[in-house]
Amino acid sequence: MKKLSLRHIVLASLTLILAMVACASPVPPSPTKAPLPTAPSASSTAPPKPTTSAAGPTTVSGNAGPVLVTGTFTYTNDIITTYYVEQAVALLDMYGFVTRDREWPLPVNSQVLGYLKLDTDNRIGEFRLELPAQPSGEHSDVNHDGSSDENVQVFAVGYSPNLTGGPFSEGDDASRGWPGYLASVKTDSENHDEVVGGKLVVWAEADGQQFPTGFGPDGLLFTSDDPLGPLPAGYSVVDLDQSPFAISRD
Repeated sequence: MKKLSLRHIVLASLTLILAMVACASPVPPSPTKAPLPTAPSASSTAPPKPTTSAAGPTTVSGNAGPVLVTGTFTYTNDIITTYYVEQAVALLDMYGFVTRDREWPLPVNSQVLGYLKLDTDNRIGEFRLELPAQPSGEHSDVNHDGSSDENVQVFAVGYSPNLTGGPFSEGDDASRGWPGYLASVKTDSENHDEVVGGKLVVWAEADGQQFPTGFGPDGLLFTSDDPLGPLPAGYSVVDLDQSPFAISRD
């Protein structure tokens, strides 16, 4: 995701591994490889009841979906605290990736910030991000049927420190495209920062809206050859490292 040139220089030297810990299924651009996040974590108000569908992703039902995402990461370079004093994580709209628009500016109204605490002695970060009841991301045509009636929003969770001005990415500190590193998704820097794994936070307005269950024959996400399966309403965490993709509601 494009940021100021200073942020490019700073973050490109880091090796930051987001660990997003889940109870269910094992929850600006830079040419560096994405770190390998572990399973994400989210909390919900009722225990899930797991079910399996042979035609689609593994899902669980019986609750309204996650309301909180928590996790940890480790870092290996103190530049992260030398240049940034306002630390945060954010819910980042992935519409730029769905449309493959690297110049798409991340809207301020879809940005949701989460608390980040750094243990500078051990170089460990712990974060928590509360999901909004009604997200304000872009509606993404993830099943490529050309319909504008469906409301599916796709997000990643990423490291989002403040460099200048207010706490959100805007103005001289704007973000464009999609996160290529330091996020819950893994990207291939040698192939146009294509998403190749990791975790997505997905919101669907209604039950049964279609979402990819795999990368398809072309090996690319959100293209017309992706196999599809239904999403439950509300939030889900989609694990792209499973085959088919696994959906966590816990």
